[in-house]
Amino acid sequence: MRTLQSAPRYGIVEPGFNVEARSDQELDVRKRVADPFVCAAFIVAENVLGETPVKGSVSLQSRSFGAGLVGIEVGVTGMIEGQVRFVMSDRTARRLAFALTGTSVRVLDEMAESAIAEFANMICGHGLLHLGELGEGCRLRPAVVFRRESESAPRSSRFLLVPLLTRRGEISVEIDLNAA
Repeated sequence: MRTLQSAPRYGIVEPGFNVEARSDQELDVRKRVADPFVCAAFIVAENVLGETPVKGSVSLQSRSFGAGLVGIEVGVTGMIEGQVRFVMSDRTARRLAFALTGTSVRVLDEMAESAIAEFANMICGHGLLHLGELGEGCRLRPAVVFRRESESAPRSSRFLLVPLLTRRGEISVEIDLNAA
């Protein structure tokens, strides 16, 4: 099993990516707190799903959660605070639940939601371990599954959006974390 120490650096910020930060220190904090979660997403996908996702174009966003999407939000508290969200279509969520449970999933029921929430918890748990190694003591709040039938309002804060393309569909990782 790969660990964060042995994982290749998947790089949160690509060449030419312009992150609007108030200072170099703010930019360093954004990259430092986001990178462990992106690396963890790759490691968990490789170990649990048996595939390496393809990272899409990283961007800074202020709007989340389009209509008809499923999301899992995991809160982070401590020296780093905020949320990590995993947003996907209903079809991708059902395919992911099938991959995790081995059971056909026609409707995203309580058991399927529990499976995809646990997938998000595994990723965030691995990310949190790496933050701890960097001296950032944090805890996770329980994962919550959301479904939206309408477009969400813009958020007051901006977050990093990292699309991960898998055989089951696209999973958008939204990292909205800041130093406390």
